[in-house]
Amino acid sequence: MKFPALSMVILAIAALPSACSPTDQEPPAPFLFATGSGSGSPGSSGSGSGGVGWGDGGAGGQGGGDDGVSCAPIDRRCTRVITMEDGGEGAVEVRGNFAPDGWSEGIPMTKTDAGWTAELHVPWNVSVQYKFVIDGSTWKADPKNPFQADDGYGGWNSVLPGGTCDPHQCIPEPAVRFAVIGDYGVATWGGAYIASEGAVAALVQTFRPEFIVTLGDNNYPDGLATTIDENIGQFYHGYIHPYVGEYGPGAEENRFFPCLGNHDWNSGTIKPYEDYFQLPGNERYYDLKRGPVHIFCIDGEPQEPDGVTADSVQGTWLKDAMVGSQEPFKIVIMHKPPYSSGWHGSTLGLRWPYAEWGATAVMAGHDHNYERLHVDGVAYIVNGLGGAAPYGFSLPKLPETAHRWSGGHGATVAEVSNDGLTLTLMTISTAGEMVDYYAVKAP
Repeated sequence: MKFPALSMVILAIAALPSACSPTDQEPPAPFLFATGSGSGSPGSSGSGSGGVGWGDGGAGGQGGGDDGVSCAPIDRRCTRVITMEDGGEGAVEVRGNFAPDGWSEGIPMTKTDAGWTAELHVPWNVSVQYKFVIDGSTWKADPKNPFQADDGYGGWNSVLPGGTCDPHQCIPEPAVRFAVIGDYGVATWGGAYIASEGAVAALVQTFRPEFIVTLGDNNYPDGLATTIDENIGQFYHGYIHPYVGEYGPGAEENRFFPCLGNHDWNSGTIKPYEDYFQLPGNERYYDLKRGPVHIFCIDGEPQEPDGVTADSVQGTWLKDAMVGSQEPFKIVIMHKPPYSSGWHGSTLGLRWPYAEWGATAVMAGHDHNYERLHVDGVAYIVNGLGGAAPYGFSLPKLPETAHRWSGGHGATVAEVSNDGLTLTLMTISTAGEMVDYYAVKAP
């Protein structure tokens, strides 16, 4: 039996985002799902009763105890049994965010003497949402499940609260897994900032990432040598090589790849950054390849000596590197977002022709919230929730906005195989709410 490979991204405070109905809105290409993404259209109804219970681990899955040895929590799945009373339906599916295409491709329920039943394999300790789809057209929440979330269309999605299980199943690990954090280096401000940055770092550790990429603002407030180790090495020294700080041993090879932000340039120089890290290329902008993914870090700050326009020295380097890349997935990393409805808004000068150059996704920080937008078939993701104080949105949703959230702190985990790429955002709260999940198949 195969279990869906779900990636996760995490943020603090459990907020359940609104849904979009497949009858009301087509999903952005290539395909995606988000928490609550998909539901019955307003006014849809159905008959019958349902319910949910824990399964015993499921046939065909790898069993494992709760000791973390069998597989990382992110790779664990628990079996949940969903039931619905027979009301004379011809066919029933369960759809939800328990799988990458779970809102569009449901799990068929089996009709028995006791009613309708189906097994779901859900992420370990993560809440998920679902609905019944009756005879291919009628969407209905589970009437016997008291846990619900607003679907954004005047109705409700049913919610399976996060839980653990023993035994659990282990899904295959992806070819490459890495974490992405933004606007995180705030520990020198003390108090709650240490707690928030530390919580995100602890979350990242549970992902067991091969490496970490940052979206800038690594060293608040001014990028100084006197603050860089406290802001970064205190939490991430185990990924850095060579590590020159005082918080413990570093990595045997470098697994930490930061990109520059405005706070890193605030003092007028990035020498502390260049002295602290040993990075590819000129260290201000560079690329790295890992399996089927090619990552390009650029410096979008006005102090960049090689320019910040598409036809600058830096822009020409990026174009040539992306067009010449043979990897199926290409991700561009920067600090200021080309598209954002957050407090800072869009950085129009960084709207380079990424789609024309072959980008799969463009990821940025700067605004301390989360937003996913789609432009010319490319996902633009803003995630500045790595430790700095979150804030809301100052602008209405942009026409390109697919999902946005500002309920807490978090990190993105990316999972890449030869077949697909996933980017997921989740809360660091004990509820483990999945905030957003984007998946794209290989071209």
